[in-house]
Amino acid sequence: MDSGKERRESVYGRAIREARQAMGLTQGELAERLKVPKNYVSNWERGWSRPDLDMVPRLCRVLHLPLDEFFGCGEDRSLEELAWLRVLRQMEAEDRILIREMAETLLERAEKRKEEYVRTHFRTCFRSSLSGAAGVSVPLGATEGEEVPVRLGEVSRHADEIVRVSGDSMEPMYHDGQEVFIEHTEHLKPGEIGLFVVNGEGYIKQWMGTFLRSLNPARPDVHLVESDDVRLAGRVLGSVRPGDYPDEEEVRWLRGLTLTWKKG
Repeated sequence: MDSGKERRESVYGRAIREARQAMGLTQGELAERLKVPKNYVSNWERGWSRPDLDMVPRLCRVLHLPLDEFFGCGEDRSLEELAWLRVLRQMEAEDRILIREMAETLLERAEKRKEEYVRTHFRTCFRSSLSGAAGVSVPLGATEGEEVPVRLGEVSRHADEIVRVSGDSMEPMYHDGQEVFIEHTEHLKPGEIGLFVVNGEGYIKQWMGTFLRSLNPARPDVHLVESDDVRLAGRVLGSVRPGDYPDEEEVRWLRGLTLTWKKG
């Protein structure tokens, strides 16, 4: 969560940062072209301050950024937006500044509501880039992957990792290419399905005490011998459903927020 001193990245800060990066400029190089201290650019992009109105045209020229894009507007304006423009143009400069400040306050409140929604509805979970085989063994690495947002639920809140199923030996419960939630644990009851590493290869199988069972009768079980190096990586909690990931609107909110994530 942002501290009291920090402020959320504004639409202006995002536009400046993206345009600067597209031109391959550092914050210092942009500041030099604008003839302002480097911390000005940094503060704009962080949302700690905003450019003065007389600075905006120069900033847009340097960044080759249309004013519409800087203010987060498309070229096609609605009738309501055009009506607002007419009203603003009839106002005194001091009143336009007051309206802008009020509007930005409302936007900040909306951003806080989005942040609270995201914080109470999502968490991050490590998604492995490698697969747990359900049929054909593949190498399994615990450190290759990325942290992704998932919706908080009865299953996802207990998960430590997301792994993709490879093969069809766990049909009809789990399918090839399907993602599953994994809870890291050192203990598994007979009959539970787990993610196992046998001699460096990853398997999603049913633990039967002395062997790893395939649910699909057409696929062989994994029979263990004393010389095998066997490790239980975790318990399979269930499949990852499409609704467990954020939708398009929620993805846009997540991109605009910097959160300290916690499990569960």
